[in-house]
Amino acid sequence: MSSKEPGEPKPILNSLNILQLIRTAQQKHGLRHENYQRYRGYCARRVERIRKSLKFTHHYKCLPKRAGKFIARTVTSELVGDKRYLELIVFEIERCWAHAMEFKFEALDDPLSRKKFGMRQKFRNAAKWAQFLCGLIKDNELVEEVTKLEARAYISFIQGSLELELRNWKEAAEQFNASRIAYTALFEQLNEPSFSEIYLTKCREVENLLKLCRSESGDANVLISTVSSMQLNASENEQMDVDNEKPTLPLKTKKKQKFGGKPVPVDPLFIDLARNHLDIKPFNKPSDATKWMGCRRV
Repeated sequence: MSSKEPGEPKPILNSLNILQLIRTAQQKHGLRHENYQRYRGYCARRVERIRKSLKFTHHYKCLPKRAGKFIARTVTSELVGDKRYLELIVFEIERCWAHAMEFKFEALDDPLSRKKFGMRQKFRNAAKWAQFLCGLIKDNELVEEVTKLEARAYISFIQGSLELELRNWKEAAEQFNASRIAYTALFEQLNEPSFSEIYLTKCREVENLLKLCRSESGDANVLISTVSSMQLNASENEQMDVDNEKPTLPLKTKKKQKFGGKPVPVDPLFIDLARNHLDIKPFNKPSDATKWMGCRRV
C-alpha cells in the first residue's frame, strides 16, 4: 500500500489562467456581439457540466412522508487541488456578472425601469462569489502564487465594478487600482506573447475605468498607480499616436475637395456658423415685429 508520509509535500495545483479562460469563453459565446443573455446561459450550463463531471451536484435528501430536503454542496479549501473546482467558482461569478450586464443594457432603453435594482443585486451576488473565491485561495498551499495573483486581480475588478454601479467612486478607484497593479505584475512575469496581449488589453480597460472614477469623484487624492513597465508604456504611447492621427485624416481629405475641376478651399465649421449668425436680422424694432405679426401699429 502506498501511504503518504507526514513530511511529504502536498501536490501543487496546475496554474489556472483565469483571464485567458474567461476571455476565450466570452469571445466564443456571445460577448463579441454584446449578447449577455447567451453568455449567461453558457455559464450556467458550464457550471452544471463541471459539477456533473466532478460528481459534485446538489441533491435532495429523502425523508419519509415529507418533502425532499435540499442539500447544497459547496467547495472547500481542501478540494481546490483540482482546478475544476476553481473554474466552478469563476463561472458562477461570470454568470452573475453577465446577468447584471444584461439588466444594465435593458435598463438603458427605459429610464424608469426597475431592472437597475436587479442589476445591482446581481453585481452584489458576483461580489459575494468573488469573496468566497478569495477565502478559498488565501494562504492555501494547493494554489500557485501566479494563480493567487491572477485571482486577486480578478476579484478586485469584480468588486470595483460593484462600487462603480453604486457610485462609490473612491472605493471603486481603490479596487481598480489594485486590479491594475496585479495585472501589470502578471504582464511583467509572464513573457509569453499570448498572455501579454491579454494582460495589456485588460490593463488599458482598467485604466479607463480609473480615469472615470477620478473624474467623477473630483478628488485629487485618488491616485492612479504608475507601475514601471517599459513595454506597457511603449504600447500605450503607440496607441495614443494612432488615436491622435485618426482625427487628422478627415481634414486632409477635406482640403483636397474640388469643384468644377478646380481646388476650392473649405472653411472650418465655425466660420459657417459665424456667417449664418451675421445673416440673421435683429428682431428688436417695433416695425419689424408688427409687420411679422400682421398687426396695425396705433
